[in-house]
Amino acid sequence: MKCPNCGAPVTPALNSCSYCGGYLAAAAPPAPPQPTVVYKVIHQHQPVRYVRESRSDRRRWVAFLLCLFMGHWGIHKFYLGRIGLGLLYMFTFGLFGIGWLVDLVLILTGAARDREGRRLS
Repeated sequence: MKCPNCGAPVTPALNSCSYCGGYLAAAAPPAPPQPTVVYKVIHQHQPVRYVRESRSDRRRWVAFLLCLFMGHWGIHKFYLGRIGLGLLYMFTFGLFGIGWLVDLVLILTGAARDREGRRLS
């Protein structure tokens, strides 16, 4: 009998191949429960699973309104926990208005993130 994974000869009494360690078809163990998979990538013959990222407890519409009305002073950056950027926005008037416009677009498209790098909910 040959191993279905590597083709090495195996004895029927064994449950796994002594060369590659693969289980034989008749003795395959049940698969363990898997986490929620967003997508799967094969890398060096090993499946890599990515689990759904967690969402921030900050709300996107609150950040948008803060950015829209008080974005020049960086209030939305303070709300997202980015104190340093909030101070920078405060002293440069929203990075001379350019940073304020970019942040409006980022918040509207859902690409804005909080201090821990999580997307806004």
